[in-house]
Amino acid sequence: MKLAERDTHLSELASLSKVSTTRSRGGLVLLGGPVACGKTHLLATVCEDASLAGALVLRAVSSAAEETLPYGVLGQLLEGTPLPPDVAGQVGRLSGYHDTGEPESSGPDRYTAQTLHRLSRALLELAARQPLLIGVDDVHHADDESLRALLALARRMSGAPVLMLLTADEDPRSKPAFRNELLRLPQLRRLHVGPLTRAGVAGLIREGLGPRSEELTDEFFEVSGGNPGLLRALIEDHKVAGRARRHGYGYAVLGQLCRWGEATQQITTALAVLGADATPAALAELTGQSRDTVDHALEVLTAAGLLKGGAFRHPVAPRALIADLTTRQRGEVHRAAARTLRRLGAPAEAVARHLVSARHHAEPWAPDVLREAADRAEARGDDRFAANCLDLALEACSAEPERTAVRFRLLQSDWSSDDRSLTRHLESVVDGARAGHLEPGDAVTLVRQLLWLGRLDDAAQVLAGLETGPRPANAEGTTVEQAHQWLSWAYPALAGRRQATRPATAPLALSESNPWLAQSACLADALTHARVGDMADRAVQVLGDLRMSRRSSWSEEAGLLALSVLLAEGRAEEVRRWCEELRLVLSPGSPTRSRALALAVEAEASLRLGELTAAAEQAREALALLSPEAWGVAVGLPLATLLLATVRLGRFHEAAQCVTRSVPEALFRSRWGLAYLHARGHYYLATDHHRAALADFLGCGDLLRGWGADTPGAVPWRTGAAEAWLRQGNHSQVKRLLYEQLGRPDVGGGHSRALALYVLAIAGPVSRRVQLLSEALELFEAAGDRYEQARVLTALSLAHHELDDRRRARMVFRRARHVAARCGAEPLCRLLLAVPEELRGSSSEPAPAQGFGALTESESRVAVLAVRGYTNREIADRLFVTASTVEQHLTRVYRKLGVKGRKELPADLEWSGTAAGRTSTNAA
Repeated sequence: MKLAERDTHLSELASLSKVSTTRSRGGLVLLGGPVACGKTHLLATVCEDASLAGALVLRAVSSAAEETLPYGVLGQLLEGTPLPPDVAGQVGRLSGYHDTGEPESSGPDRYTAQTLHRLSRALLELAARQPLLIGVDDVHHADDESLRALLALARRMSGAPVLMLLTADEDPRSKPAFRNELLRLPQLRRLHVGPLTRAGVAGLIREGLGPRSEELTDEFFEVSGGNPGLLRALIEDHKVAGRARRHGYGYAVLGQLCRWGEATQQITTALAVLGADATPAALAELTGQSRDTVDHALEVLTAAGLLKGGAFRHPVAPRALIADLTTRQRGEVHRAAARTLRRLGAPAEAVARHLVSARHHAEPWAPDVLREAADRAEARGDDRFAANCLDLALEACSAEPERTAVRFRLLQSDWSSDDRSLTRHLESVVDGARAGHLEPGDAVTLVRQLLWLGRLDDAAQVLAGLETGPRPANAEGTTVEQAHQWLSWAYPALAGRRQATRPATAPLALSESNPWLAQSACLADALTHARVGDMADRAVQVLGDLRMSRRSSWSEEAGLLALSVLLAEGRAEEVRRWCEELRLVLSPGSPTRSRALALAVEAEASLRLGELTAAAEQAREALALLSPEAWGVAVGLPLATLLLATVRLGRFHEAAQCVTRSVPEALFRSRWGLAYLHARGHYYLATDHHRAALADFLGCGDLLRGWGADTPGAVPWRTGAAEAWLRQGNHSQVKRLLYEQLGRPDVGGGHSRALALYVLAIAGPVSRRVQLLSEALELFEAAGDRYEQARVLTALSLAHHELDDRRRARMVFRRARHVAARCGAEPLCRLLLAVPEELRGSSSEPAPAQGFGALTESESRVAVLAVRGYTNREIADRLFVTASTVEQHLTRVYRKLGVKGRKELPADLEWSGTAAGRTSTNAA
């Protein structure tokens, strides 16, 4: 590459060279500027041009490594120079005094001066025959003896054809005696060579990468600081990898650092190791240098383009510096950095980062610092670093209670990261809990995780230890009480029939060390006692708090229970919105378990809304996010949803795979097991395995009664069992179960009642069927369950047909076919295809509802009921208006929707207007 933005320098140097070598006017030029800004390149260009012009060129390169080598630079200059033999011998003997280490007396001093004088005369005689150019690069690193020789020549060459060209940094601290003497010489000309401007960077990029790469100018200017050497490395890196590399840009940084002194190199390495904690005080403490030296080094590094604002311009630079150290050196510097930062009062995380890097915990303060750093890292979501701190803290602890506490923290870290090797610390933590080494709050968290993993016996032992120990009437006692309230809902098999001493209506205290446990207990208590309506607002509050909260085992449980409360309240659409929002809040770095649970609950909400395809897809995705081991007994949630969705979609092969999938035995001792058994019962029912279906439904009832948890909010096992008995012709059992179900309080908008009404209708006489099915339809519409609406509409259409109400039967059939198709319920669609021809009517499907939003609320109510097949008089009776008013509303509806009459009313009219017409539906 050509020299960028150096045309002015080259022109001036060429002019000086010409004047000095052709007009016998000795010239002395000092090129100053930051390291690696092109001084060496300029020197080489001028020397090459002078050599081509016939001048004798003597060159030398100074180095910090040879700064103490006497006459090292002078030796480079004179190597191969045709000096007179006597002068060459004197110079050799002069160097010999220093090589032998003999002490100098007045004789050698006088001898040195005479020798340098004769050397200068000899060089001037050479210049008289052939113009002479003397170039010394990095003269600030030259040995003192050679500098004396250069000064001796510079004082004598004013009338000779000699140009002396020196490059140096601009640090006044470098060789002050030589610099001061040099500045006194009248012929000295100083030229500054600084970093490239933005335009210069753009020019080099065009030359190296082509004109289309100018968009890289800002980035490369920022990273290189205008340093030509670093810029060239960046250009090459871009050609190779499209980014800065350690073997390119990083090596360029290392190469430039070699041109500084040892102190600057030490400070630069310390800066790379300390990173964001590299204050001037910390750098001085770590390197043993003075503050003035540190400040000067930072200024030099900044001027050279390596630093900006006291930090490296690109992370590749510090990584390259650290990688250049040996393993032993890295360990030593990290240990020293930890001690330095500790003395300076740095935050625990800053100190711990170096302890972890060095695997060092021998300091007496190390365990406390590591635990505090883990706390802070967990609070900001850096679980990996927290785990590294705790791993090291575990090595540092010797007392078993402390080791158990640290192991418990590591278990929580594994839990948050969904580590498949959860058992890495689990056994030791369980042993410690049995020995009483865990705090009650931590022990309760351990119980939840053991239950999740299906280890009910271990959980029971840990819980028993809490119960048999002292029960103080303070936060610890409340923690145990809250654990039992949660267990009564989630794992009633473990809670048994234990009754809380607190009255059912008394509020739970939330002033806990773990407020998420308290929230979980409140929500679980509401589900246990079917008081979800009272807790719906709190559930929404919990979900809102989750968006701004650090994820933990109990926050995860509280969120799950809050969604369950809303589902039990019949607010499936709201649950789905919350799940979508939570999944957006949960970044890719969030615990996979939390994202999987949000998907699983969203799938259940979709199932309850009759969106079967979406429910199946979401359940599959949730199952794929976690391994079977990580899902534990909670696998029953997505598996039950997937099973039920595929049964309703008619995908019986996939449903069979769900049934044959291996599940933990402990699943059937948890709430998840009830959902799975209930779904499996419907699979057996749909595949005509009526006895197996009955066994699963009755099994649900046996479990609930055995747990003392057969509450209104539990799975509707009675209606499932009634359907199974109906398939076997046992009507007495059907009636017993259904009347039992209808006699129980209902929650969630009457969904369970609607199921019972549907089965009672199809099991009873046709004369009562329409009334029962109409009530069931209204309840399912209020709940938003479209699949159950399709089932009821199918039965209602057949009932009207049996009652010889052909017009109404066809209109209801049309709705049933449409809703079933929208759900994707293939078995229902096939059933509808088997009905009599006169019921099906025209095969053409009316156009979807257009302009429904233009209808008024009154028109919407009338239109919805007309689609159901009600006459004008029946609509008037249900809405408490006159028949004339109904007729006027319908006339306007026909006009707005662009249809001619009832038969052309779109079948999806109610689908489009469910939200708008829900009030009317409920009123009807």
